[in-house]
Amino acid sequence: MSFLLNKLNDGGKSDYVMIFAHRGDWRNAPENSLQAYQSCIDAGFDGIEIDVQMTKDSVIVMMHDKTIDRTTTGKGRVSDYTLAELKKLYLRSPIGVVTRQRIPTLDEVLELTKGRC
Repeated sequence: MSFLLNKLNDGGKSDYVMIFAHRGDWRNAPENSLQAYQSCIDAGFDGIEIDVQMTKDSVIVMMHDKTIDRTTTGKGRVSDYTLAELKKLYLRSPIGVVTRQRIPTLDEVLELTKGRC
């Protein structure tokens, strides 16, 4: 991590190009899923851009959209569901196929990525 911080703070002197993934490896896994983030870690990406929403019971979960319609087996706004209710849903693949992946919390993602990207 100190390597990346040094590159960020070197005033543009470095020619190092940082590779960040947008919503994880969403081409090969459901966007904003633990599988998508693990794929980025395995590929050696420097970082991952994440999107968050808050649940009805004030838990921060990984979700780009304000609704769950496009990316899960559910319908409606993230903020209308509790974490327990969201954890019953499945994420969809980039082409809309239902997967076994669940909506992760921010805490789960931070645990997965800690010291790894």
